Amino acid sequence: MDDEEIQLNRGFLEVLYDFEGGGISGGRGSQSMGEVRPGLNAYWDDFSEENWDRNLMLSRGDLVSFAVEQAGGSRFVANIVHALIGGLDEIPETDLEGDLENYEDVTVFAGFEPDDEEGLTFFRALSCRYAEGSPLRKRIDDYLAEVARPDTGV
Repeated sequence: MDDEEIQLNRGFLEVLYDFEGGGISGGRGSQSMGEVRPGLNAYWDDFSEENWDRNLMLSRGDLVSFAVEQAGGSRFVANIVHALIGGLDEIPETDLEGDLENYEDVTVFAGFEPDDEEGLTFFRALSCRYAEGSPLRKRIDDYLAEVARPDTGV
């Protein structure tokens, strides 16, 4: 299955990367998530050099909750946070989410604004996935405190 075969009503989050594992283990990859139709969400990953072991997950329910679950489990979660709200010193930072030294040129695209209602909901839920004192949780919580609007409660 190719990315072109998955027709989304709305893209939510996409991570593109290059992998250089030496030898034939190299190439471009992606992790994508979005809405196929209201209430039906999709996550898939793709690696250009492998035509097997590609993940596809479909889920019914809230798109933001689904995206938090997928992004929170991604090896690129630190890259996602840094790309959307900045503030992390080094990306990838291997002590945050495992050894990422073979991944390069990680680019993140979001179908939402980090400071709109959907973005704030995404970051609040993502923050809860990490322990107090975690660099990711601290950065997300600092961002939420920066953009909180006391007049609206958002």
